[in-house]
Amino acid sequence: MNSNWFGRFPAMVDMHPAFDRIFDELFRDVSRFSAAPYPPMNVREEEDSLVVTAEVPGVDPESLDVKVQGDVLVLAGTRRPVVEDGSTARLLRQERGFGQFTREINLPVKVDGGGVEARCDLGVLTITLPKAPEARPRLIKVRAN
Repeated sequence: MNSNWFGRFPAMVDMHPAFDRIFDELFRDVSRFSAAPYPPMNVREEEDSLVVTAEVPGVDPESLDVKVQGDVLVLAGTRRPVVEDGSTARLLRQERGFGQFTREINLPVKVDGGGVEARCDLGVLTITLPKAPEARPRLIKVRAN
């Protein structure tokens, strides 16, 4: 559209900043609208544990909260915006979401919640969940008669 079009409708020119603010607010937390849940996670099963990895680039590890509630792993945290509120910088494009997030993953086996370990390295969170004794494979000795 050229600027002459807006000249024919002065009210539209006045509404343009309002529409900008509405869309900025609607799409401020991109993660609400993305097709894929955030953060993306992989879960693998090893003999004695489950290992969950989550991509959390730009997230302060201190803001992450990892819990095991029954058979559910809960990961919550906050990703801060690249341009903080009050900055004079003008964001020209924003594809990385920010704000609070929570992911819940149903665990396929019982785990020992007291032995869970989590570490974050280069934006990848690794959570190791040891299997509960009853969920670990056991070797059954076969007796001869």
